[in-house]
Amino acid sequence: MQRLLAELQRLYFLPGPGLPSQAAGAGNALPAAVDLVDADGRARVMLVDFRRADDWVSVSKLLHALCSELELPLPALSVVACGGFRLWLSFAEALPAGELAAFAESLRRRYLADLPAAHLAFAPVAAEPCALHLVPAADEESGKWSAFIDPAMGSAFVDEPGLPLAPNMQRQAEMLAGLKSIDRADWLRVTALLQPAQPVAQERVPEGGELSRQSSRDQGRGSSGPDVAGHHDDPKAFLLAVMNDPSVAMRDRISAAQALLPWFAGPSAS
Repeated sequence: MQRLLAELQRLYFLPGPGLPSQAAGAGNALPAAVDLVDADGRARVMLVDFRRADDWVSVSKLLHALCSELELPLPALSVVACGGFRLWLSFAEALPAGELAAFAESLRRRYLADLPAAHLAFAPVAAEPCALHLVPAADEESGKWSAFIDPAMGSAFVDEPGLPLAPNMQRQAEMLAGLKSIDRADWLRVTALLQPAQPVAQERVPEGGELSRQSSRDQGRGSSGPDVAGHHDDPKAFLLAVMNDPSVAMRDRISAAQALLPWFAGPSAS
């Protein structure tokens, strides 16, 4: 039991009152609940609760994205006694609860947008006390246990949620011992990667399909391509310069190409 408490401490809790090791009851009983958020509104753990066992495909999808696409350490996975799954993301440094909530929303938008809101929950969501019920734990109503599991075994709990018997506490500790926390460098990298794309300012669409002279002039300044803003005596040369200038808006380059068609396509083009 003490080894399990030490692993929970290493991964998920800050020093201070109410630590699992200080709150542990007698025998094999874990403390009923521990606060996720400290007095400064920070936490080292983010929980993703999938409330239905039938959503295992979404759990697996997020696990794969976290490890393969975002290249983050594998989070702990627990099965919930009354049905469902929980991911435990550990952070090497305490982070403001608001930043964790924003990170959770970014993950939801990118990887879980098709999952109904009622099937999903995150914690913490604010810099307020947030009680965490530790795992393993028995559910009084069902008589089953919540416990940490190997992700490869997740699909086995879709039809039969929870464990029928108490798990081996030493084995539970060993599963956590192999996990790592998300360090600061990875945190900064991933939060930047998940930032929503900034909207691109829409240019005014010229009437009659004519080239936007102002757009071409503004984008041509400082360009390493053809001098679109320079003086041109030959209309064909000007249109070629516009069409081949990567700094000019694509809409204007297409218009230039269309205007050049009669010079290149021959009589049949008309």
